[in-house]
Amino acid sequence: MKAIASVIILAALAAPSAADSFPELRTKDRAWTYEVVVGRSVTSLKPAKDAPPVKGVVSDVKIVGAHARVLFDLAGVANLGKYRLGDNMHLWLSVGDDELRQSAVMRDDDDALSDPANARGFTFPAAVPKAWKVKRKTRYGSITIAVKPGKMKLGGKDTPVWIAESTQDDGQEKRYELAAYAPGVGPALICDSSYDAPSQRTWLCVRLVAEGAPAAAAPAK
Repeated sequence: MKAIASVIILAALAAPSAADSFPELRTKDRAWTYEVVVGRSVTSLKPAKDAPPVKGVVSDVKIVGAHARVLFDLAGVANLGKYRLGDNMHLWLSVGDDELRQSAVMRDDDDALSDPANARGFTFPAAVPKAWKVKRKTRYGSITIAVKPGKMKLGGKDTPVWIAESTQDDGQEKRYELAAYAPGVGPALICDSSYDAPSQRTWLCVRLVAEGAPAAAAPAK
């Protein structure tokens, strides 16, 4: 984790400019290693018993208008049994100059990728000086996203991260999501959605352990 720690320190000292926001997600086949964790909050997450490590990979990048459409896949989650992350095993991301946004409506056209209301929980602004909170009307109701700087233990080290908590409300039920991003490094925490009230909620997540080497290219046939 020495390389990760040094990159994070540099990122904390100088936030990326809009022109190069989230460059780590714009590289196809870039990979990270995660551990499965469970807990009631970010600070209480503990490794899940007997859960194998999980690889997170940028499986595809496509430029659409002013955005990069990024597919981020958690490889190996199909073998996690009771620890599977449901619909957050595959993230459809819109990476722009001012925001990284998980798309709720997964389309490759510029209208969908540039729409601020087309959002889910894995959404972060390009810089978080203190705190950031938005409430947006969506086609299904509304979403509220609150992002704040914090620290998490990644690979055994206290690491600066941005922590996002979101609530999606369709007027009948609420869906909650929790995520974190390590600036200059990549996705730090990806959690399964929860419909439970805070007092009853237990998060199931994958947490960053290390930044892995890019996935090996397929052999030529």
